[in-house]
Amino acid sequence: MSMRTITKILDGAQPVASKIQTYICIITPEIAAELLKANDNIRAIKKAVVGRYVGDMLLDHWALTGQPLIFDWHGKLRDGQHRLESCVTSGRPFPTLVVVGVEPGVLLNIDCGAKRLLGDYLAHEQYSDAKSLGAAIRLAYQLIVEKNVTQNGYSPDVMLRWFSDGHTGLTADLAKVRLWEKKMPKGFTRSHMAAIRHYASDIIDVDDVDGFFSQVALAVDTIDTRSPAFVLRQFMTGSGRNSDKDRLQVPDRIGATINALNLFVAGHEATRAKIVWKRGGHNPQPFPQITPSVMAEFLDEEPEGAPA
Repeated sequence: MSMRTITKILDGAQPVASKIQTYICIITPEIAAELLKANDNIRAIKKAVVGRYVGDMLLDHWALTGQPLIFDWHGKLRDGQHRLESCVTSGRPFPTLVVVGVEPGVLLNIDCGAKRLLGDYLAHEQYSDAKSLGAAIRLAYQLIVEKNVTQNGYSPDVMLRWFSDGHTGLTADLAKVRLWEKKMPKGFTRSHMAAIRHYASDIIDVDDVDGFFSQVALAVDTIDTRSPAFVLRQFMTGSGRNSDKDRLQVPDRIGATINALNLFVAGHEATRAKIVWKRGGHNPQPFPQITPSVMAEFLDEEPEGAPA
């Protein structure tokens, strides 16, 4: 399709009333320095990105593209800090499209060279331990909304809206689980515990959740070796997992933890076969949910064909 055809199609599209203004202009180092005073970006300047852009500008390889500098209607720079910083550093002007007057809420939807993460926004909003909080939000969302844990990515905008709409208590969950973090099996993080605590506390007594995590963290030989906490710890730290290939994946860790928590609350003893989430094979199981009363009804005996 030719450019003429594209413009003809767009000429026939319905216009939208908007206060957004656009400019195509040359940004000099002096102008760039002034525009950087309006920077309100959630990401820190990344030296590697600036270095790459500076090289292109010094070699006169910077072309006019459709990627704009973006300012919101409050006059804050929302996208383009690396390009402006590179212009100042290189001392070379560059041509660009500039868009002024966008809605401030588009911040998380802008796609550019240095990817924005949920943790970047949380840090910008001055949440402590933003990286762990972002991970806890993603996992809690999967447990509560998706009813499953996968390695799939989720839009930061979706995660932020969900967190703000009734799930800010995750910050308190994250603070609480620090009590046990240092003694937890390797690979089981505070974000995992915070997400599970947040998910479970709407279904069972949060004191039971805390009691369970406390036992997992402190599990030693003096504890009943058939207790769910002890069996879970042994499962997570089992021998034969010395390579990356053999290490448990996050869904396996979370699934086993939920099964063990169910058994703990139901007052049942545990075995490895009872806590392992069987997600493959001829008879795969759905992802475990917090259902201690159901667990109490059918886990008195080992399931057929369960691993020892």
